[in-house]
Amino acid sequence: MTKQKLNVGNDLDELHLKIRSWQRWLTFFGAALICSYVIYFGLVLQQSPAQDSDKWGAFGDFFGGILNPIVAFGAFYWLTQSVKLQKIELAETRRELEKSADAQSELVRQGKVTGRIAALTGVIQSTPSAIDIMRARLSAARIELQDAKNTREKEKIDYCQSRVDHFVSRIGEFESLSFNSYKDLAEILKTTEASIDSTTSSPP
Repeated sequence: MTKQKLNVGNDLDELHLKIRSWQRWLTFFGAALICSYVIYFGLVLQQSPAQDSDKWGAFGDFFGGILNPIVAFGAFYWLTQSVKLQKIELAETRRELEKSADAQSELVRQGKVTGRIAALTGVIQSTPSAIDIMRARLSAARIELQDAKNTREKEKIDYCQSRVDHFVSRIGEFESLSFNSYKDLAEILKTTEASIDSTTSSPP
């Protein structure tokens, strides 16, 4: 893309040089035409400048009739060249904007991935301590259940059993959450690594 930009810039500079060269040649041609007219009628034919304004008008028409088509052709030609270069520049600008939009989308995607990784990492790091707390509570609940069984109080036994079941269920939920978090994190890291490899291996 940088090489294409340099080519467009070089073409634009070359166009400006050609236009300036055309202007110099046109000026030279006009001056040569006037000089040849003066030399031919003034020195060769030895005619004095006309005093009649109609003759000067005819001279202007003659001079303009020669130069106007040349100037018009040159203006049209260089206009078409400028339009071509402008179309190339617009196409390059559009491609750059598309690349910029793709880069912005990629940044947004990477931000989401980074946030997801941080969230999963936080869950993985906090889950073990939560499981340890639930296991400690489960142990205490089992002791209470054993005491209740010794007293043979049905209501107390049912209550302690429900607490034991609750803590067992919570431990299972935390373990499942930790496993799924590890699995999701591994999948995200694998996808990210594959994306990086494809980006680095693709030609510029």
